Amino acid sequence: MGLDFKRLVLVFVTVPAATGESRYRVGTGYFLTGDLVLTASHVVPENAEAIEVRVEGSAEFHRSDKDDPIAWRDTVLDAVLIRVTPSLGEMNSPEWIQDSFTENVGWDTAAYPIAARQLFDEREKWTTRGLKGTLYWQGGAGQGVHELDLDVDAPATPEGWGGISGAPVFVGGRLAGIVKDVLKDFRGARFSGVRADALLAEPAFRNVIAKRWLELPSNRAVLVLLSEARKSELARRVKAAIERFNKDRLALETAGGPLAPEPVKVAINDTLQNPERWFQFIKALCKAPVMIADVTGFEPAVMLALGIRAVVRRGVTIASTSDQLDEAHLSQLPFNIQESKLVSHGGDYTPTDPKHPVSVISAAMRDGLRELHSRIRYLDLPVYDAVRCPKPERNIDNQPPSQNSSSEDKAGDSDTIVVLCPFHEEYRNRWVNISSRLLDQYPNKRIVRMIDISSPRLVGQALYEQIRWAKTCVVDWTYWRPNVFFELGVRLACSDTGPMSLLDRADPPDLGRKTLIQAPNLVQKRQLIELFAPNTYQFAPFEASEEERDTAEKDFTLVFEAHEAITKKQATFVPSAAVSHNATYRFLIEQFDWNQERVNMRPDELLRASAEGDVGRDEQSSGETTVLFSSNFEFSVRLRQSVYERWIAAWYYFVHRYEHELQTNAERREELKALGEDVLQVLPKTNDPFLKQLRDQIVDKIDELS
Repeated sequence: MGLDFKRLVLVFVTVPAATGESRYRVGTGYFLTGDLVLTASHVVPENAEAIEVRVEGSAEFHRSDKDDPIAWRDTVLDAVLIRVTPSLGEMNSPEWIQDSFTENVGWDTAAYPIAARQLFDEREKWTTRGLKGTLYWQGGAGQGVHELDLDVDAPATPEGWGGISGAPVFVGGRLAGIVKDVLKDFRGARFSGVRADALLAEPAFRNVIAKRWLELPSNRAVLVLLSEARKSELARRVKAAIERFNKDRLALETAGGPLAPEPVKVAINDTLQNPERWFQFIKALCKAPVMIADVTGFEPAVMLALGIRAVVRRGVTIASTSDQLDEAHLSQLPFNIQESKLVSHGGDYTPTDPKHPVSVISAAMRDGLRELHSRIRYLDLPVYDAVRCPKPERNIDNQPPSQNSSSEDKAGDSDTIVVLCPFHEEYRNRWVNISSRLLDQYPNKRIVRMIDISSPRLVGQALYEQIRWAKTCVVDWTYWRPNVFFELGVRLACSDTGPMSLLDRADPPDLGRKTLIQAPNLVQKRQLIELFAPNTYQFAPFEASEEERDTAEKDFTLVFEAHEAITKKQATFVPSAAVSHNATYRFLIEQFDWNQERVNMRPDELLRASAEGDVGRDEQSSGETTVLFSSNFEFSVRLRQSVYERWIAAWYYFVHRYEHELQTNAERREELKALGEDVLQVLPKTNDPFLKQLRDQIVDKIDELS
């Protein structure tokens, strides 16, 4: 494809001057989409008053969008995307460099350097100049972000190169990055540039330039994730279940209102086609209040998505299978699914049969949304609370770190390597081989699997805690086990240090997996490999040849080198078809709905929720409490006191915190009146002078605000 002059632009930026008058600066840019121009960040400073771009060969200026001028910026990379109007219309993305450089190569571009500026009728006229030179593949490394190291065949003075910043760099007709700075010590003969792979490793950048593929129409949309292996009737039955839900008056009153009538259907293979679609999909995972996933066959990519969902959303997540839920099927469920509710959308039932999938799914949505709105600890998947625990003060087996441990090791579990892998007999020799190799490389660390965790806490809680906090997490994809991919999703979603992913190069069949959940050869396996780029290795058992052992040793050497680069935050090349090790986590930081987090609750809301969680919203209506053993008289007295003291604390906090708003803010007044009425209802009828005085104060305050 090469340099397209219809995309090349002069970037003209007006900035305030120290004298109070405006001045301007110029740079070069390149359209990546019809309305997004890529250039160097320093060309467009934060205090820019106006931004205009002019397409090569045109006198027309495209101005930055007034409401959203900067679509994306990274000051460390020194790159920015400007959103402009009018748009150039639909255009394909440029072809990006696909591989890392292993030798010096030629590069070329065109730009708007000051040296080419001319005066015409006392007005400045900017013209382009073609440039070419050599890209040095070993240059640009060292401390900090890796850069392009470029020299130019026809150098100008450093001052003459002003305006070249942001110029696209092409190698072999593909976009390799943009020019960033002129290296003045080289007398204008050398540039530094932003690498294409560094841009593509930024999930927010990829998401901004992507064509819109998946967008939830509202915050009441139901997301339906379809499996690959079977043509499922799930979407049809979910739509019918939503229609039934929306006609259920009680469901609407207790579950936050109606759901969007049309479910948003997503096939798992479509989510894996490229990084852009992957990011749009996990954004939907964050937003959807209800997600229903087809777990028929427990496909690895579906389980991966559920692992991510379990971290990012305390929403309603329903796992559904087309298989019949008999004893044989339930006994073979993956560990992670065993902790959640599984329903079936398969089979033929009469409309009045309570087991009909439409009835089952509708009831699951109704009950889940009702509990989500009434219980602050609601969960329908494991993980959510476990990964929000504090960092462990001791290592995984509750033994104190050795005297030789660093201060960082003593602070948590950086002395532990958590390995996520299968457990069946077929894998045993492989585990011995891999764990021994890990111990050879990291002799001062503990190598543990889930079954090796000796904590007295629940296995799942301890496992997910360690998946988040362990500095090194090894995930062996071999045999494509559903549990492993669920746990991989958890690690991708909750850690800035990605996992050390492994896959046997031979990709042996999983003979240890039960026939009932055996999936056929799936296209998603190839897609997952391309998207997440696991490190391949050769399994070398004890009886392997010396040649096989040498190959295995070389494989693991590369694995450890890649992992060391990750843990040390070193820049590594990421192919344009893949996502970087921590890209999912970094993208989720921006997309995660933090409003759902309990830590954001006001103190009065938290006190009220805890009280209601202990005795329910209206204990008197049922005549009983939800607290176990509360029939014990002394315990019951103390419990009731604790509950009404929390209501009192909530009242005092709200009154004193928002007293200055009560006369002017109608919403605050209504909140206070509702809170006061609830407190009056729970306060005991006693002669306690303090409680009698408090009752009078609450009544007076409500009357005052009415």
